[in-house]
Amino acid sequence: MVLENISTKYVVVCADDDFIVPDSMMECVKFLESNLDYSLAHGRCAQLKISRPDPEKEAITQCISYPTNNLPEPQAAQRLRKHFVNYAPTFYSVHRLEVLQRSLKLQDENTDGIRFGELLASGVSVLQGKVHCLDRLSLVRQTHPSNAAWFVTSWGYMVLRPD
Repeated sequence: MVLENISTKYVVVCADDDFIVPDSMMECVKFLESNLDYSLAHGRCAQLKISRPDPEKEAITQCISYPTNNLPEPQAAQRLRKHFVNYAPTFYSVHRLEVLQRSLKLQDENTDGIRFGELLASGVSVLQGKVHCLDRLSLVRQTHPSNAAWFVTSWGYMVLRPD
């Protein structure tokens, strides 16, 4: 796994066609540095729906708010219940490296489908610690008609190093 070769405390997963707001990511790192009972942090997200009206051009056809959760509950079971009642992906959050490593290791060992795998990894991350959502934009994601075909292979990793 790629994450075994990372030596920093924090990591963000970002698809190759999505955009992160570096200042927001660093605010997430600062928050995690001073709140050890949180396993991940993120900001608000926007999602752009992209279509190809003709083969030479892409067009933005919709911009919507991408769901994010704030899960400050002290009990892991409370966080998990709230997380799945109003599910929002945690994958693109700033993670403590060891939290994401454990979550993805369990996903890899126990699933072979990306959809359930996402839910398992996300749930394990939430069980390991609280989740904070900053009130600022941190990510803009793109969706395409063909997402399912490239979803698994297009993820990249960005390592954050606090100053």
